[in-house]
Amino acid sequence: MSIDDTADLHQAGTVRLYRSIVAGDLDTVQVDGRDHLTRRALETQFRRAPKPLPEGQDTIRQHAERIAAEAPPLSDEQRQLTIRAFRSIPDQRAR
Repeated sequence: MSIDDTADLHQAGTVRLYRSIVAGDLDTVQVDGRDHLTRRALETQFRRAPKPLPEGQDTIRQHAERIAAEAPPLSDEQRQLTIRAFRSIPDQRAR
């Protein structure tokens, strides 16, 4: 893909792309005397943009929050079981 096409598609400036090429972060190939970016270079440099959700569809977080809001409150026994379960998980932040 040409550098100009890549800049348009990924909303990146051509200067940024050329700097990445000079720095060796992007691989290019010469086609008809012009630089073109390889597919592998594009996939490593740019992540695919997430597709927008259809109108009215909840995100996972919104869905979970709605379910939690509609759920009945936990009994004391359920609350204690949940607390014990989380306390038994080793703290990964200490590493």
